Amino acid sequence: MQFMSHILYIRLSSLTRQAGKPDVRVRFHPLTTLIPHHGLVLVMAIFLMASCLAVAAESASQPKAPVPDATAQQTARKAASELFADRFKLAKTTADKTALATDMMDAAGKVQAGSADQYVLLKIARDVAAGAGDAATALQAVERLLEQFEEPAAELIGETLLTAAREATTSAQHKAVAEAALSLAGKLADSDQYDTALRLCEAARSSAQRARLYPLAKELTAQIEETKRQQLQSED
Repeated sequence: MQFMSHILYIRLSSLTRQAGKPDVRVRFHPLTTLIPHHGLVLVMAIFLMASCLAVAAESASQPKAPVPDATAQQTARKAASELFADRFKLAKTTADKTALATDMMDAAGKVQAGSADQYVLLKIARDVAAGAGDAATALQAVERLLEQFEEPAAELIGETLLTAAREATTSAQHKAVAEAALSLAGKLADSDQYDTALRLCEAARSSAQRARLYPLAKELTAQIEETKRQQLQSED
């Protein structure tokens, strides 16, 4: 694993920027320019969530790499943290964090598939984007994780949306999270993950209310009641 981390240093050094110097190679994710256009952001988030579930279903019979053990992840995380240290310090705005997450996903495509380095880069990218309230970019990282690693799809998507819901600040972000969560909640309940479904719906309802999307909040309330009903039936 130390060898793979050295490979990570060699291959990704060109993606980092030096402190105090502009990096003209930084590629801002297209969603950054779409945030004011609520409908486009919403469609992208829902599409990516559906894509994540489709990837999980299609690849269920295909061999995937196991989630790396804690020691391997720690080594890879240290390498990634050092490589992107300056970018982490400079990523203050949502646009900065979206760009950082996108570059980390690009970096993950340059290392060995199924390696701890790839897993950690994608996991950090997801965390950075979700922590900025950017559900669409976070779901892109989730999709790539599901393509390569044995991760529970619905649970991973649910956790990602929960984080994005907590950190969302704009109406577009709140709407994207709420709509995506409504689409996912039923699938979580159908797989008996009632607690996750309820937590997600409650967070999404709060997002819908903050964005003043009251009909959507009403739909989420109905989904909460339906999930509770299913949960009670499962306990009989």
